[in-house]
Amino acid sequence: MSRVLVVGPTRLYRDALTQALASTRWVTTVGSAAGVEEAVAQVRELRPSVVLVDLPLLEGHRLIRLLNGIRIAAKLVAIAVPETEDDVIGWAEAGASGCITRDSPLAELPDLLKGVERGELLCSSHAAGLLFGHVKRLAAGSPRQGPAPRLTRREAQILRLVAQGLSNKEIARALCIELPTVKNHLHHIFEKLRIQRRAEAAAWARAYGPDPHPAAATGTGVPRPPATD
Repeated sequence: MSRVLVVGPTRLYRDALTQALASTRWVTTVGSAAGVEEAVAQVRELRPSVVLVDLPLLEGHRLIRLLNGIRIAAKLVAIAVPETEDDVIGWAEAGASGCITRDSPLAELPDLLKGVERGELLCSSHAAGLLFGHVKRLAAGSPRQGPAPRLTRREAQILRLVAQGLSNKEIARALCIELPTVKNHLHHIFEKLRIQRRAEAAAWARAYGPDPHPAAATGTGVPRPPATD
């Protein structure tokens, strides 16, 4: 039996999902939460096996970080906005176990939850199309082909935080720098990596690792972008 916690800011929407899932014999909805803090408290108390999340991407990143911090093995399934692939890619990079877009048929959701329970990484057909398109574009013009561009130490720091899902304001606070400085560094990072989206920057960081030190120093063998001061 899948124990599902529904998370989203709209009560009517949460109740509708709860009612829809109630018709599936092997799914029970154990509770619902309006935001990140309430969701973490509900996860601690109710111990769901799956957390079904309809939150903005950055809030979802924060929820995933907090759930990882308390080491509760609930799997997270995201409901993403279909109009932009950045959300779908961002959820995948954040560590979500599944992703379904809001315009997907409701009938797909129970099977997706069942697959996630089995340990599979699943998404709706629409989300799968977006992810495969992204991988195809990376393969055609991937920054992994050829030498890695040189990043300054500050740019490597900012790229690491982008990969963690932090917003520009959160990065500025974390590094004690001004918001325009963050935006300026991001502009240079995007130019050097020849990308246009934050999701692509996070994907690049996962491919190379944002640590500016050489791979030999870490013993991992993973290529690192060389740093300049």
